[in-house]
Amino acid sequence: MSATTGGSVPTGAILRDSVDADDGAIDGSGSAGRSFHSSDGTAETSRITFAFDAQVLGRLPTRAGIVWTDVGRTSSSFGVDSLVFEAFGPAGASLGTVGPVTVGDSVVSGEVAEDRFFGVEAPAGISGIALQMASSTDWEVDHLQYEIGDFAKTQADLAQCQVDLASAAVDADRDGRPDGADSCPDTAAGDPVDANGCSIQQFCAALPAATPRERRTCLRSDWMNDEPLMKRGDADCVVSRSQKPGGVRRCVPR
Repeated sequence: MSATTGGSVPTGAILRDSVDADDGAIDGSGSAGRSFHSSDGTAETSRITFAFDAQVLGRLPTRAGIVWTDVGRTSSSFGVDSLVFEAFGPAGASLGTVGPVTVGDSVVSGEVAEDRFFGVEAPAGISGIALQMASSTDWEVDHLQYEIGDFAKTQADLAQCQVDLASAAVDADRDGRPDGADSCPDTAAGDPVDANGCSIQQFCAALPAATPRERRTCLRSDWMNDEPLMKRGDADCVVSRSQKPGGVRRCVPR
């Protein structure tokens, strides 16, 4: 990354304004950190462009941003001016601008309430970002940041997430329980269901009743789990009596 002009304002310099916590303390002041000024020590400018080199970085970033922190002298006032932020694509073409926006609070003693973040996201890559002050050549920025992400993979993951969300919302039997959390996917239309998506018929039918132990379980069943003090006769299911000798017994709704 390179800047067309400007220079670092070191710790201890007068009228320095970094972002809050740049010095390790969240205290509403940026006077103890470091920042980047529009002057390189010999000349001042109203415009700074930060350029990203794909050969150095491996590829162009897909996200980039910077924090504007302060302004001093302007052509007509002090401590207040307007600013335009611009970003550029791989071939140097403009990706668009933000502004002009008014910045500054007429104070240059390191306060951070006036700080403004400007950023851009572009899947094809960002070759540079620029800040242009309307009339000042005495201003500061801080915390230039960028991300070299796999935007295509991010988009693919997002698309898959949307598919998964859509699938999770499918409720084929329309009982109010999405298929992914429905233990009984074929509930009859209009039948009330429990938290697992099972009607009382499906709930009881899922309980075996072939052995004495299984039949006792059936007779203590609580379909809606709303009988914390289960008493005899409170169960939601009963064991059907076979009409033929040796016939199979079943757990059915009471």
